[in-house]
Amino acid sequence: MLGIPAMLTHASDWDAYYPDMTRAYLLNTPRIFETVLQVIRSLVSEKTKNALQVYGLNKQEWAADLHKFIDPSQLSPAFGGNKIKNLSI
Repeated sequence: MLGIPAMLTHASDWDAYYPDMTRAYLLNTPRIFETVLQVIRSLVSEKTKNALQVYGLNKQEWAADLHKFIDPSQLSPAFGGNKIKNLSI
Protein backbone atom coordinates (compact mmCIF):
# COMPACT_ATOMS: atom_id res chain seq x y z
CA MET A 1 0.00 0.00 0.00
CA LEU A 2 1.23 3.48 -0.83
CA GLY A 3 2.15 5.78 2.00
CA ILE A 4 0.48 9.16 2.49
CA PRO A 5 3.41 11.17 1.01
CA ALA A 6 3.36 9.01 -2.13
CA MET A 7 -0.41 9.44 -2.49
CA LEU A 8 -0.06 13.20 -2.20
CA THR A 9 2.66 13.21 -4.86
CA HIS A 10 0.47 11.16 -7.18
CA ALA A 11 -2.45 13.51 -6.58
CA SER A 12 -0.49 16.54 -7.74
CA ASP A 13 0.80 14.55 -10.72
CA TRP A 14 -2.77 13.88 -11.89
CA ASP A 15 -3.30 17.54 -12.69
CA ALA A 16 0.14 17.97 -14.23
CA TYR A 17 0.26 14.86 -16.41
CA TYR A 18 -3.40 14.10 -17.09
CA PRO A 19 -5.09 17.49 -17.60
CA ASP A 20 -7.73 15.97 -19.89
CA MET A 21 -8.63 13.10 -17.59
CA THR A 22 -12.39 12.77 -17.35
CA ARG A 23 -12.61 9.64 -15.17
CA ALA A 24 -10.37 7.80 -12.75
CA TYR A 25 -11.75 4.78 -10.94
CA LEU A 26 -10.47 3.82 -7.52
CA LEU A 27 -12.00 0.45 -6.72
CA ASN A 28 -12.06 -1.68 -3.58
CA THR A 29 -10.87 1.16 -1.39
CA PRO A 30 -10.91 0.66 2.38
CA ARG A 31 -13.15 2.92 4.48
CA ILE A 32 -10.16 4.83 5.88
CA PHE A 33 -9.37 5.95 2.34
CA GLU A 34 -12.21 8.47 2.53
CA THR A 35 -10.11 10.46 5.03
CA VAL A 36 -7.08 10.33 2.74
CA LEU A 37 -9.25 11.32 -0.19
CA GLN A 38 -10.36 14.50 1.57
CA VAL A 39 -6.71 15.59 1.72
CA ILE A 40 -6.08 14.58 -1.89
CA ARG A 41 -9.13 16.48 -3.13
CA SER A 42 -7.86 19.64 -1.45
CA LEU A 43 -4.70 19.44 -3.62
CA VAL A 44 -6.15 18.87 -7.07
CA SER A 45 -8.19 20.93 -9.49
CA GLU A 46 -11.98 20.92 -9.54
CA LYS A 47 -11.90 18.98 -12.80
CA THR A 48 -9.76 16.23 -11.25
CA LYS A 49 -11.97 16.12 -8.15
CA ASN A 50 -14.97 15.50 -10.36
CA ALA A 51 -13.12 12.83 -12.34
CA LEU A 52 -12.34 10.71 -9.28
CA GLN A 53 -14.82 7.87 -8.91
CA VAL A 54 -14.16 6.16 -5.58
CA TYR A 55 -15.83 2.91 -4.62
CA GLY A 56 -15.47 0.56 -1.70
CA LEU A 57 -15.57 -3.22 -1.69
CA ASN A 58 -19.10 -3.62 -3.06
CA LYS A 59 -18.52 -4.86 -6.60
CA GLN A 60 -22.18 -4.56 -7.56
CA GLU A 61 -22.06 -0.87 -6.66
CA TRP A 62 -19.08 0.03 -8.83
CA ALA A 63 -19.45 -2.47 -11.68
CA ALA A 64 -22.56 -0.80 -13.13
CA ASP A 65 -20.86 2.61 -13.30
CA LEU A 66 -17.60 1.18 -14.61
CA HIS A 67 -19.44 -0.67 -17.40
CA LYS A 68 -21.01 2.58 -18.61
CA PHE A 69 -17.54 3.71 -19.71
CA ILE A 70 -15.58 0.49 -20.27
CA ASP A 71 -17.07 -2.41 -22.18
CA PRO A 72 -17.03 -5.63 -20.08
CA SER A 73 -15.32 -7.40 -23.00
CA GLN A 74 -12.26 -5.26 -22.21
CA LEU A 75 -12.19 -6.04 -18.48
CA SER A 76 -10.99 -9.11 -16.63
CA PRO A 77 -13.46 -11.03 -14.45
CA ALA A 78 -11.96 -9.34 -11.37
CA PHE A 79 -13.47 -6.10 -12.65
CA GLY A 80 -16.81 -7.55 -13.72
CA GLY A 81 -15.74 -8.26 -17.27
CA ASN A 82 -15.37 -11.34 -19.37
CA LYS A 83 -11.99 -10.83 -21.02
CA ILE A 84 -9.73 -13.83 -20.72
CA LYS A 85 -6.00 -13.34 -21.20
CA ASN A 86 -4.86 -14.80 -24.47
CA LEU A 87 -1.29 -15.85 -23.92
CA SER A 88 0.49 -17.13 -26.97
CA ILE A 89 4.01 -18.43 -26.79
